[in-house]
Amino acid sequence: MTDEQRVGGRTDMKSGSFWLRLKRNPWFWSAVGGIVFLTAIRPLMRHVPEPPPILSTLPDFALVDQSGQMFGSSDLRGHVYVVSFFFTTCRSICPALIRSVRELNHRYESIGADIKIVSFTVDPDHDSPKVLEQYANDMEIDTKRWTLLTGEKKSIENLLIKGFRVDMGEKAYVSDSLVDIAHSSKIVLVDKNGNVRGYYGTDSAGIDEVFHRSLHVAGERD
Repeated sequence: MTDEQRVGGRTDMKSGSFWLRLKRNPWFWSAVGGIVFLTAIRPLMRHVPEPPPILSTLPDFALVDQSGQMFGSSDLRGHVYVVSFFFTTCRSICPALIRSVRELNHRYESIGADIKIVSFTVDPDHDSPKVLEQYANDMEIDTKRWTLLTGEKKSIENLLIKGFRVDMGEKAYVSDSLVDIAHSSKIVLVDKNGNVRGYYGTDSAGIDEVFHRSLHVAGERD
């Protein structure tokens, strides 16, 4: 037998002896058991946030969409939907708001989520169905999921103030070519039963939050 074989043999014997002692050590099996236990319960340790609370319940409403068809709460019953407020001649917050909601729409599309998007004009005297339809084309709004609504000013005003509990100001002419109407820039989450479940910003953090919250609410059992 060569010196190399002797050395190799001693190494193998030492290695085998080490594992034998390790297997006989109760602390070894305690550590193994702990690892297995933690792996098994890890899914149960994940934090699942509480569903957003019911803040208010919307009244029934019936308005007109961008194609001139009647559209209202009865068409949305059974669907989770997110709501925004705008007007077509808005040059301040509306373009950025529409882009944010468009990004939200793309995210829903990418996973096939059954969540609707509804945008209410705060300038219904100007924003007729034809104007809304042109605006949808100009702003690349996908109206398969996303509906733009107009109607009588008083009906919309009552719905926004008393239903959604957001402000709707009067039209103000800033200049000959610039109109302003104070209105909320929040995105509102509404559940399948017409309950308001939250208000969210339109920055990246707000869009991310309403996306995940809406999926959570959509997964609730009736």
